[in-house]
Formats: sequence, C-alpha cells, structure tokens
Amino acid sequence: MPLVFVHGVATRQTSLYKAQVVQRDALFRSMVFKNDKVVIENPDWGSFAVQFSEDLRWIPAPKGNQAFGGATEQFSAEDLDGVLDLGQLALLDAQQAVDLVAMAALDAEAREASELDQPGSAASGDAIDFAVSAGEYLNQQGVIGSNSPIGLGSLQANSNSAFAEALEAEIKGTGDSQAYAVGGWIRDKIGQLGGLIGNGLSDAALKAKRRDLSRSVSYFLGDIFVYLRGRDNLGPAGTRAQLFEPIIASLASAMKAQRNANEPFVVVGHSLGGVLLYDMLTDDAVRQQIEERGAGPIKIDALFTVGSQPGFFADLGLYAIGRPTSDAKLPMPEGVTRWLNVFDFTDVFSFRCEPMFDGVDDFGYDTVTDLLHAHSAYFQRPSFYERMRKRLFDQ
Repeated sequence: MPLVFVHGVATRQTSLYKAQVVQRDALFRSMVFKNDKVVIENPDWGSFAVQFSEDLRWIPAPKGNQAFGGATEQFSAEDLDGVLDLGQLALLDAQQAVDLVAMAALDAEAREASELDQPGSAASGDAIDFAVSAGEYLNQQGVIGSNSPIGLGSLQANSNSAFAEALEAEIKGTGDSQAYAVGGWIRDKIGQLGGLIGNGLSDAALKAKRRDLSRSVSYFLGDIFVYLRGRDNLGPAGTRAQLFEPIIASLASAMKAQRNANEPFVVVGHSLGGVLLYDMLTDDAVRQQIEERGAGPIKIDALFTVGSQPGFFADLGLYAIGRPTSDAKLPMPEGVTRWLNVFDFTDVFSFRCEPMFDGVDDFGYDTVTDLLHAHSAYFQRPSFYERMRKRLFDQ
C-alpha cells in the first residue's frame, strides 16, 4: 500500500519541514491506511529548484528607506490608534489623508465607467478635477517634498464626514476655479476606502511579516519559473533531469514495493506537485523512465491533487499534449484509475480541474483558515485524512 507525496513550491529541507513530513506520514499511516507499515515516498525536488542569495537583500525593509517624496522619515499607519480615521491621519500626515480620498474617488469612477462600458468617461469625471485641485492644495501648503510628514490642523476632524467638510473648505479657499460642492461628494467616495486600505494594526502586522511573505512569494514564483524555463532543456540542467528525477525515482520505488492485491497505490500532489505529476504522467519519455525503473506499467489507483493548479496550467496551454477546448478536455493520464482534485475556496492558489480534464472529480474543502495559511493547512487537519480515507475505501 505505497503512497508518493509530491510537495509544492517553496519547499526546502529545513528542520521544520522535516518535522512536518514526519507528522504527515504518521497521519497518513494511522488515519488513512490504518497500517504502520505503509511505504511513503517524499521526493525532494525543491532542493533543485530556484536558489536565492541567503540575505535576500532585494527585499525592502519597513524602515530607513529614502522616500519618493524626499522625506527622510515616513508616516506609518502604526502611528494611528486602531481603525484609520482621516481626520486623525490628516493631523499626522495630510498628504496621506488627501491622497487616500483621491485614490478612492478615482477607483470608484473607473469602476463606474467600466460598468457602463465607457472607459473614456473616466477622464472627464469629478475625480480627475478633485485630484488636480487636491494636488495643488497640498503643494501650496508645502506638504509635497517636505523632509518629514506634515500634518495640517485645519484638516483635523472628529469624523470622516467632518474631514470631508474641512477639506472642501480648504480646497475652495485656495481660489481654485472649480466651484463644485466637494464636501458631500467626498463623503460618498470615502465609503470606497474600506475595500482599498486596512488599518494601523494590519499595516503593522504586514511590516512584521513582510520579509517572510516576500520570501515565500519569491520561492513560489521562482520554483515555477525554474520549472518552465527548463522544461524543454533535455540536458543535465533541465527540468527532466533536475525536478522530475526525484519524483521518477520515488514513483518507480513505490511501484516495486510489496503490497497485497487489494491495497491501493496512492499518489498525492500538493500545489505545483500536482502540476508536475500531470506533466510527467502525460510525457511518453518520462513514463518510459518510470516504467523501466518501476519494472512494469504505471498503475495508480488514486491520484489526489490538493491545493493545486493543473487546471490553470491547462488553460495557459502549457502542457505538451495541448490545450482543452469547449468540445474536448485534456485526457486523464494513462494508468490512473481515479483522479480526485481537492480545493479550498479560501486558498487562492487552488483551482478546479473537472472543467479542463476528463475523468477528474473536484471536491471543495474548507480549511477554515485565512488567506495566508489556507494553502498549507490541508495536511494539518484531521478531517482531511478522514475524508481521504472515505473517498479511497468507501467511495
């Protein structure tokens, strides 16, 4: 009853990952197969993927940067108390407060023009006039290009509505030719801000986690780029020799493992691991290698792709066998009896496969975690293993 687990992007052989593998293997054995002797292969292709400098010096730090506007110190949302209030913000950094209103206004009018299918109308709306007037006002106040954030007491207010009135009075007081009553108009646009910005607490949390997040995203994209760039390189530095080789070896080893006739051979691909598996299992040359080293034809009883992107890659036309059409899906790999694809709606890196491939069944699964953790949460939830067992043995 062998299992091959093909990991996803941004996976390296750290002590933490090794501990997680031990836990995952134990859960597969005790909860899915209920057999401590199950052979589990965990091929490491990540060590042959993208390699970065250890210091990652190109990731920006939250402090000590030269500001685009010339300031040596920059305003931080950490300086705010709780939810962002424009009147409070204006007292600390007037440029930020006014800019946020302009951003919300421009975004709202662009969306309105889009809904009307009249993109050109976005250039003639009030948002453009307001942005120009607001820029001139900030410049006259000496806010633009200052060496440190400047707050304006004239814009201080105890509510966003009062801030709108104060900003209207200030802009009109500059003698600007625009005579529109911007107070009410600004109040309407302020409502758009909730979907565009966070608050001081979330900004502080992002700054604390920015390096870790950037590192993860960099490895995520970097591993994909290495895979795609070397896919057609048949030499020792190509994808087949580097990334596929550990998986080929594990699949062949699992095929030769001792098992009873009724015990399934299961393969699991997480994230890009599912993409690699479909690519390999539909590549005649790779299949030949697996079968020669595995001493027989490929016969996988169940292929699970979890939090994976085969459907996305298929729509991009990145598989050698072609691209699915409205009349013809891509085939399920030969020798695979069942293909089960599991995705979490919250996991933005997980996608459906059923619309793109023949024979695959899609299953939704809720990890009940946030956007940052959903992609890796599947294999830390007991219910995932219980449901996997039911799909394997109860169907």
